[in-house]
Amino acid sequence: MKFWKCTLSTLLACSIVSCGGSGSSDESKLSNSDIQQVKAELASLGYTDFSNLTQQQVEQLQTALQNQGFNSSEIDKLFVALNVGTQADEQESDKAYVTDVIEPNLFGYWQNETRDRYLVVGNSSLVEYVDIGGCYQAKPYNVLANQSGQLSLESVVDDTVSSAAFALDGASILAELPGAGTQTYSSVSAIPHGMIGCSNTNSVLVDIDFRALPQSIRNSDTTYRIVVFFDVNRNDKFDVGDFNLIFVKRSSSRSTSTYLQVPSDLSATVSIVNEFSDRLSSRSTPNNAIPALISGNRLSLQANTKQAALLQYLSTTTPFKVTASLDYPSPERTPYPNMTMQDEGPWLWAESSIKHTDSYPSEGYADFTASVYQDDLNDQTGESGWVDIESVTISFN
Repeated sequence: MKFWKCTLSTLLACSIVSCGGSGSSDESKLSNSDIQQVKAELASLGYTDFSNLTQQQVEQLQTALQNQGFNSSEIDKLFVALNVGTQADEQESDKAYVTDVIEPNLFGYWQNETRDRYLVVGNSSLVEYVDIGGCYQAKPYNVLANQSGQLSLESVVDDTVSSAAFALDGASILAELPGAGTQTYSSVSAIPHGMIGCSNTNSVLVDIDFRALPQSIRNSDTTYRIVVFFDVNRNDKFDVGDFNLIFVKRSSSRSTSTYLQVPSDLSATVSIVNEFSDRLSSRSTPNNAIPALISGNRLSLQANTKQAALLQYLSTTTPFKVTASLDYPSPERTPYPNMTMQDEGPWLWAESSIKHTDSYPSEGYADFTASVYQDDLNDQTGESGWVDIESVTISFN
């Protein structure tokens, strides 16, 4: 019952702000301001976390929105903004914390009384965001030690070590940070504007070549996802201070069409890592959207500081990892009419192959020590060449 309340609340909020679907896949009429109003309306109804929805619930919500006239681009945009169903897809909640530096009740987002400084606090790292007119300067730190609330912080920017202090004060925290003095912070559900930077500097281009890329994926509850993870704070963890570039295509067996065109409605996003007391997750907003391009068997993603303030700290020493996955729970051995096996990938689906994955590197992280990183072909799990990474190229402009 609660899920259906969530579904109806979403549709109600959309109708209130008149953000119905455009009925065309060429252009989305769902604006960022519409989405922010949707989120505010849902929050007022008590719905703020959609990350733990099951795949079936995500599909039901997707179908309900399609029935209201939303196209696939609008649904993707809305799902990203509401963090729908990302807990299982985009987090590493089964990854044990290496150290217990910060108390779990301090994890999450915090805002100071003048609303010009924000904190994102994790287990062993934190980021301070300074608001400079709707965009942010990010100051990431690794937490080296915590002695009864007295912290030793290492700056990710220049490796300098400084002192800080955290203390709980009821539902708030008193935080003393380098250059900020002591301020009172209250818990908030998110940071406005998606933690974007103030200039389009430090542009990074990621080119990923695959053994094959799909022209379409069948509408059979399929999810195709490419993730580029950057360990910005260089501590070999997926934690606060890091981010992903995410390209995802979702289809549904309830769609009126038999397959979803992959090269159309291309969109990706910068997703910022956050920690909660019970899980790790990554979150993005429409402000974090980035362009994606498919040419042949190459997927290109480009981002800069304007789309996320943390991109300012990408450098030739930043470790990274690329993963590709295809969840295809209904494999079939014959192509659809008017399609060929080449369209569906040059292989036959095995009945037991539900998930296909590949990553570069296969273990740990790579750093920017080469101009082109070559991966072994046919090393993926499952048969799909759509996830089989051939090479990765990362460059800065």
